[in-house]
Amino acid sequence: ASDNKNQDVVSTSSNKDLNLDMTPNISSRGLSESQISELQELHARGVLDIQKKAAELKMNVEALDAVLTSAVTNTAEATEKGLSAQTTNVSDTALGHTEVIVGNTEVAASGKMSSAARNLANHTWKIVAVVVIGVVVVAVAYFFSA
Repeated sequence: ASDNKNQDVVSTSSNKDLNLDMTPNISSRGLSESQISELQELHARGVLDIQKKAAELKMNVEALDAVLTSAVTNTAEATEKGLSAQTTNVSDTALGHTEVIVGNTEVAASGKMSSAARNLANHTWKIVAVVVIGVVVVAVAYFFSA
């Protein structure tokens, strides 16, 4: 058995305790070698899953950082040249939903993105259709009640 606390696998000691790294020791008394091996395998898979998730989150953070850095750089360059610039970005990643607006315009200063920039559907035609149907229903009801 190993006493290395940074080891990424389950280790057993002579007193039949399982060291699951960041978790308290779990007694393996009464467990067969195959049960202990199964716990070790489950733990190793869990460690791999956590490492995979950490790598995914790191990539998402780096991508978001690149977007922000680019937007800020482009805005700064435009401002130096006396131009207006605005960059918007909406993303859904493992980090969550992120809406970014960077620029030197009044819209950017307000911090409010348009529905189109936020990728929200435009339901205007549905509202107009409902109103038209409502008017037709009222007209027909009025016509037949007279």
